[in-house]
Amino acid sequence: MTTQHSPLRQRMLDDMAMRNMSPNTQKVYTYAVAGFARFHHQSPDKLGLEEVRSYRLYLLARGLKAKSINPIVGALRFFYGTTLGNKALAEQITFARIENTLPAILTREQVLELVKSEHDPMMRTIFVTIYGLR
Repeated sequence: MTTQHSPLRQRMLDDMAMRNMSPNTQKVYTYAVAGFARFHHQSPDKLGLEEVRSYRLYLLARGLKAKSINPIVGALRFFYGTTLGNKALAEQITFARIENTLPAILTREQVLELVKSEHDPMMRTIFVTIYGLR
């Protein structure tokens, strides 16, 4: 059974196939562009930068983080820059900055409390070794 695609979707699929993109990337990109179009109830080739902006604000309001938004941004950049040939618009769609998620640093007192609370001698030795306690 063959699936009917709109000419625009088929063009995007062909563009991705010509660039040897993985089937998973193709699936993610087509799903992302379809979600963008569905959000605005309009064909994505009729939408512009303001609609991209409002869609990103919607994604942020839903609680999505940069790691989830960036593949969608990549799909929209590909769609506008490659499929529609509008490189100027594609370059204006910026990727979200990934949050800096450094691990929490324990104070010396917290480390000592952690070591004292551990009853297993092997685990205590591991903690002392990791934290360089004397």
